[in-house]
Amino acid sequence: MTHITNFKTPKVKNGTAAGKRYMERVKALECCTCNAPPPSQAHHIRELCTGAGMKSSDFETIPLCFRCHAEFHDVLGREKWEAKYDFQRIYTERTQQKLKEK
Repeated sequence: MTHITNFKTPKVKNGTAAGKRYMERVKALECCTCNAPPPSQAHHIRELCTGAGMKSSDFETIPLCFRCHAEFHDVLGREKWEAKYDFQRIYTERTQQKLKEK
């Protein structure tokens, strides 16, 4: 019987050419919370397991206008933002679906 020890989740590598292309497509969408017209900012979603200064994958970004992006980071924070708008993961799925349809 093999016993695996010290298994770590692989770190996501951001900044790849494919990730950059994906984020450019995200920025071409309207804001997912207020529907402000593009260009948007590609917001890397933050979840409970993500520490300060750590980002999710470039493929887990959602389009937010400047105001909604600032509201997330500078005004409300993750918990209050999600209480106001909804869970970021839902917007990630919607964003990915919109990009598939284009």
